[in-house]
Amino acid sequence: MALSNDSGDSAAKARQVAQQCRVVRLLCASVSEAHKGYAEMLGMGCSPASLESMGRRSARAMEALAELIKSMQAEDEDDEWMVPVFAEARRLFPPAPEG
Repeated sequence: MALSNDSGDSAAKARQVAQQCRVVRLLCASVSEAHKGYAEMLGMGCSPASLESMGRRSARAMEALAELIKSMQAEDEDDEWMVPVFAEARRLFPPAPEG
């Protein structure tokens, strides 16, 4: 059933959006925690295959999160330091061709 614009449905929609925000927060925390673990693994040393895998996964995560931030119009000029990191990630771990 589609939600209409009456106050009861607006309250239901607000509850749904609040749950969605909770899911986004938890997903971001999970991604953050996984990447913290990757950084710790790199500090201890890892195989070339693991390094490649972590590099590709983190490069894809960076791209996805950057697109999300851009779509939210939440870009920040203080993030300029990330530009060379993105450029190097794209060079070392090029995105898979679309299609």
